[in-house]
Amino acid sequence: MGYGRQLLKFAISELNPRESIFVQTFDGSVSEGKAARKLYLDFGFTDFKDAGLNPAGIPTVIMLLANSKYIGV
Repeated sequence: MGYGRQLLKFAISELNPRESIFVQTFDGSVSEGKAARKLYLDFGFTDFKDAGLNPAGIPTVIMLLANSKYIGV
């Protein structure tokens, strides 16, 4: 239904477009996180740095959207 895409687009539109945006999500090795990673990648986020394990012991990564010029995605 595209709710995640709509929510992310709205969230980005509320932030300063001249600033970089960081999110923490599942590492690429986590199959359950594929949909979330795809959404962020579709918006132009890239892996920035390893974020270690979350409280459940699942590998995470910090993703970066450098300058929010991708709002129209």
